[in-house]
Order: sequence, then C-alpha cells, then structure tokens
Amino acid sequence: MTLAEATKTALGGATPEAMARAYTEGGWRADAAVLESLTCVKAHEDVEAVCTAMRTVYRPWLEEAARRFQELVNEYPLPGCAVYPASTAITEPTRAESGCVILFADGLRFDVGQKLKTAILARG
Repeated sequence: MTLAEATKTALGGATPEAMARAYTEGGWRADAAVLESLTCVKAHEDVEAVCTAMRTVYRPWLEEAARRFQELVNEYPLPGCAVYPASTAITEPTRAESGCVILFADGLRFDVGQKLKTAILARG
C-alpha cells in the first residue's frame, strides 16, 4: 500500500479504544509506508525528495490523528497504569510451551510488529 493510499482517510473513532482499533485494523499501514519509502532511497538528494513528499502527505494525516486522539483522551480518559514496587517483581522465569516463542519488545511499533509477524509467518 502506498503512503498516499494509506493517508487518504483520516484515522477515526469515537473513543480512544475505537481509534486504537482503527489503527490496528489498517491505520498502521501509513506508518509502515513511511518506513518503506525511506528504505527505497540512498542518495541524500533522493532522501530529501522523499521526505518532502512524505511531509506533504503524511504529516497532515499524522497531526490530525494526534489531535483527534488527544481530544478523545480528554473526553474519555484512559485507565491508569498500575505501578508495582520492586518487592513484587517477577522472580520466576517465564516459560514457553514447546513450539511457542515469547517475544518481548519494549515499545515495538505496531507497524514494525506487523512486518516482523509477516516475516515470521513466511518462515513457517
């Protein structure tokens, strides 16, 4: 999917959860298209040209999505994050069943996660 296609529709939703769902159901493709566009160019002049084109298409979409999400969070606050003291730290290692892989990624972007998922599935 091209960046122009991925950004032609605003990222919507009536609640933060609905907006997150819209992102995970397809909005992430805009972020993935940006990364893909950057991997296609090497020369400095080409990178500048691609970045200029991306700013024209992607930035308004991204800024609108961020504004909309902030508005929704102001209207529908997200639940708080539980903070656990060090004394409740997990002491037992996590175990995976045979044939299972546990992947931990601190802050893995959803679009990058989808690319990783595709690569893992392709390898069987």
